[in-house]
Amino acid sequence: MHLKMAARKSDLARMQLQTVASFLKEKLDVEVELIYRESFGDQNLDINLAGSENKGLFTQDFYESLVQKKIDLVVHSWKDLPIEDRETRIVMTLPREDCRDVLLVKKNNLDKIAKSKKIEILTSSPRREFFLQNHLAELYPGGLDQIAFQPIRGNIPTRLTKMLKSSSDGLVIAKAALDRMLSAEAEEFVSVKKEISETLEHCQWMVLPLSLFPSAAAQGALAVEVLKGTLIEKKLEELNFKSDFNSVAQERAKLKKMGGGCHSRLGVNYLPRPYGTVHYFSQEENGKLVAYSELHSKNKYKSVDQEATWPQKGSVNSVRTLRAMNSLNLESHAGLWVARSLALPENYQPSLSQKIWTSGVMSWKKLAQRGIWVNGCSDSLGEKEDMRLNHLLSPSFSWTKLTHSKGVESQHKLLATYDVDWNFSIESLKEKTHFFWMSGRLFEAAIKLCPEIIKGTHFCGPGHTYDILKKYIPTEKIHVTLGFDLWKKEVSQ
Repeated sequence: MHLKMAARKSDLARMQLQTVASFLKEKLDVEVELIYRESFGDQNLDINLAGSENKGLFTQDFYESLVQKKIDLVVHSWKDLPIEDRETRIVMTLPREDCRDVLLVKKNNLDKIAKSKKIEILTSSPRREFFLQNHLAELYPGGLDQIAFQPIRGNIPTRLTKMLKSSSDGLVIAKAALDRMLSAEAEEFVSVKKEISETLEHCQWMVLPLSLFPSAAAQGALAVEVLKGTLIEKKLEELNFKSDFNSVAQERAKLKKMGGGCHSRLGVNYLPRPYGTVHYFSQEENGKLVAYSELHSKNKYKSVDQEATWPQKGSVNSVRTLRAMNSLNLESHAGLWVARSLALPENYQPSLSQKIWTSGVMSWKKLAQRGIWVNGCSDSLGEKEDMRLNHLLSPSFSWTKLTHSKGVESQHKLLATYDVDWNFSIESLKEKTHFFWMSGRLFEAAIKLCPEIIKGTHFCGPGHTYDILKKYIPTEKIHVTLGFDLWKKEVSQ
């Protein structure tokens, strides 16, 4: 079988087409003919990307060629495709790349930003602008008083070059685009890969958390588009990576339901995980931010009276006391994975060359208040959540987890920087039926004091605490949730 496969002419689009072509040649008895050409959007750089009238700006030309049977399939970045039903069909995708955005800030501008509390960022995405206006000030070291934006067009290398040459301070871009370009192996991409790597050396980067910055629907996913009813349609359907395909289909269905397009002020993600599907959603509504996070889990439970829950008042801090230990030598560690903000000693200021990763957004914000540059976080999904930094950091890069002296086993090197004491009694545990555990060690201390609580219903995050609970409790009695505050709402509904 001979397949005519098409894509845009940009470096990224060519690389994506070649990736799909190599996969198909490996799986099917086919010969491929690769066709590259500019789309209408590539030829008209003065068009406003945010206009709703410009749906399909980069894809309509290829759609028409499919309908006219001039080509057999097209490979797109899925987020660029219109959400309306057409004569063609997205029949398969490959494993999805990281769907997060990454903010790049020029190192030479850091002092100026710190003094003025102002930053100017290059982006043509209304979604990114809106979310950055709402959240970046709390994540940026030392805070920001003003965030301004300038539009930018062009492929990935062009945008990076424009950023370095412009008076603007930084650029926000899809991390998947960087990852794909940095992973390119073909000789034709050697120079552009080198150019991107050299640009990154001039920048500080932070990977923006999906809980605050959900991506455009389908960001990071490839779409293989074919004409409905063709012979190749069924063959490709059998090769589809269904989990990623279904997640993207959910995101696009949500986008369609909300009446948005890829350039609207709306972000949505569905992340399949072993413990359930994490769902993030944020949108502008009458100038205000509407956002929520959910975990769709197979395990169900009934709502209960608040008096039956533990801990009851305040937060999880009511049952523990944290005490910072003496200062330690942290300079020699390339990357610090910070379990909570207290774990990074108050008298320690990391250098900009040292990478900092936090367990969640709250710890990130607290470190940012101390003027510390945080490169990203695990969004309270646990230490096992893949950081997906293989292309931004060297393969030999290592992390040291800063945690308490009773910390459990870790995939990273452990370094205790604080002690923890548990503050609870057997009386506070008795008669309770629903428990939230922020620590596996806390759970083990509690069941030693009051073994009968094992019969209750137990909640925790998706990290090591969940693994410890499974040693004592059937999995159907354990419910993963996305944090203490969200749990308090869930059990009362």
